[in-house]
Amino acid sequence: MNDALVVWARALLYLGTLAAIGRGLLAVLQGTPHTSSLTAVDGSSDATGSAPDRQARRVAVVAAMLLLLVPFLLARQQLLALEMPWSELAMLVRETGWGRGFAWLTVSAFATAVALCLPLSRAAAWGLLMLASALAVAMGGLGHAAADIRWPVGARVLDAVHVWTVGAWMGGLLFTWLATRAGPAHTAQSGHVDARWQRFSALATIMAPLAVMTGMLSGARLVGGQAPRVILGSEYGQMLLVKSLLVAVVLAIGAVQRGRIARGESPARRSVAVELGLAAWVLLVTATLTGTEPPGE
Repeated sequence: MNDALVVWARALLYLGTLAAIGRGLLAVLQGTPHTSSLTAVDGSSDATGSAPDRQARRVAVVAAMLLLLVPFLLARQQLLALEMPWSELAMLVRETGWGRGFAWLTVSAFATAVALCLPLSRAAAWGLLMLASALAVAMGGLGHAAADIRWPVGARVLDAVHVWTVGAWMGGLLFTWLATRAGPAHTAQSGHVDARWQRFSALATIMAPLAVMTGMLSGARLVGGQAPRVILGSEYGQMLLVKSLLVAVVLAIGAVQRGRIARGESPARRSVAVELGLAAWVLLVTATLTGTEPPGE
């Protein structure tokens, strides 16, 4: 029961944080609220912008609710593990290392959730991005980085950068998809592709490799020095292999979509939905992997 609570808490935390990073970063890069109607490269405006606006706001509110639920799940898991009542939670927060990390995470999650629900002005977008970045750093206290005695700071920084780059990549994909799915379909025949997809493609070209690289470095830090048969014979190694295969498929789909954008075509919407679905599975595997003991420890 406790393990299930932790896995779901981490998965919900990842989803909410990645959504906040993606939404905030896109708004900052565009210089205007991401979910407002933008002008396409051909100078036309999106007359149906209100529908994507509402969809993006609903998703942002759902992400905020997920972030608000996470501290409750984490606190319940910790209290169950220690066989303590809720009345002892305040003592745990004041007097333990877990409590200090929990307090930082709770404050960051609450502030990010509030920012997600605010109208996305330029200042609000910057605020959301900074709060989500602080939350990405706080998440380092949940995984293996929190127990790393060799590189305690470096491990947390690496994990935070990984979360941030994945958020820019997958969170950006989610909100770009929401913002364009109800708009006009610019294809190669028209000679134009929505400017928002071009902007996201340039962003993903940088963030996807960084996300993969930081993920590989984190994995190497945990299994480095172990023989391949030992790694693959462990539960951690097997789950890491599953995650790697899923990421490879997501990268392949993204490469195809990037090619379409480069040719002036809009991405295939069904393929984008598949890409997002696979990314959700990656997050669930990652949430489980974070609480699994690496081989050799």
